[in-house]
Amino acid sequence: MATRFKRRDIAFEGKDWKNRTVTLLRDTIKRHIALYHIEELFVVNALQSKLSSPIAVVWNPGAKSEQAVYEIPCNGHPYLQVIIKEKGWPKKALIVTFYGVDAIPKGKKLWPVQ
Repeated sequence: MATRFKRRDIAFEGKDWKNRTVTLLRDTIKRHIALYHIEELFVVNALQSKLSSPIAVVWNPGAKSEQAVYEIPCNGHPYLQVIIKEKGWPKKALIVTFYGVDAIPKGKKLWPVQ
């Protein structure tokens, strides 16, 4: 199964800290963000402009995803956590969800490398 999206299916695409293209699908916004994280809809433009400069990226081995944390206030929280997974074939980096958090998650830091 090839990972191909029509232009109308894509909310935005941008380069992340690894210089790879990351995609946010309209379907993710409609079927997940709008249902479970309604306040986060207001930060999509800010996320798009700051996608390449998170303050930290942590690996989540249980979900096999990257948790990128941005200094974007959201819903009373100081940070926005964005979950990115590689899906499909060929692998494509997709934003699967994002929401406000109070602290940077613990775990193996992928970025910035220390």
